[in-house]
Amino acid sequence: MWPFTSKEDREINKTVQQINNFIVSELKNKGLISLYLAGTILWKKERTHNSDIDFFGIVSEKFKHEFESKVNNKLAAKQKTLCNGYESRFRAFPLSVLKGEKEAEWGTVKFMRPERILQRFPFFKLIWGKNFNFKKDFLKPMSLKQEARYLIPLFKKSIIDLRTGKERFPYTDFPKHIFELVRIEAMKEHNLKYTPERQKLVNHLKKEKNHIIHEAMRLRNKKDLSRKEVLVFANKVELYVKEFEKKIKKWK
Repeated sequence: MWPFTSKEDREINKTVQQINNFIVSELKNKGLISLYLAGTILWKKERTHNSDIDFFGIVSEKFKHEFESKVNNKLAAKQKTLCNGYESRFRAFPLSVLKGEKEAEWGTVKFMRPERILQRFPFFKLIWGKNFNFKKDFLKPMSLKQEARYLIPLFKKSIIDLRTGKERFPYTDFPKHIFELVRIEAMKEHNLKYTPERQKLVNHLKKEKNHIIHEAMRLRNKKDLSRKEVLVFANKVELYVKEFEKKIKKWK
């Protein structure tokens, strides 16, 4: 967990602090309440050749959606200097939405749902601002069955979009998306405790040698992943999702 202590991580520590200072200077008077370091950069075994540096911010009603876009545009423009070559993004989460007082109207929290996002926050690192108690201050997470039913239609649509070339994200991101559905399966049927770390999920299912998770990890880590490989993998994901739908009908 950050701050990282090994010699090779000193560059990341420096970069994280630089970006943190930049985001706070840009947003502390515009409604930023707390800033968290998030994503795979936190765990050395999770990082790949294209790992980025993600920041999640809890914001007040004063914060406007365009503030997020402006900061991200500046981070992109300063990728070679401020960010030392790392791709970096800031995502804002309104406090009122995380508390369940209002419906999400924009941003990542609308797409991912606060009841899902809040499972991740305790694993992130507070680097500026107010410290919240996630169990007491915010919404309760979805049940595993509710989360599965929420995700399955998204997977079906992402497969269609991938095949037609209309995907919202780079096709190289597709293999890592399946980890979310596999995590639900592993928690419900293989006694996994919640974790955002993909490697822990893979390790938990290592005895399930033919499980789709192992190919997903291999493709996620591959440097020269082709679109053809992703499309072949999408066919396997489609079969996995169909079987998953049958499983959740039996869940209480």
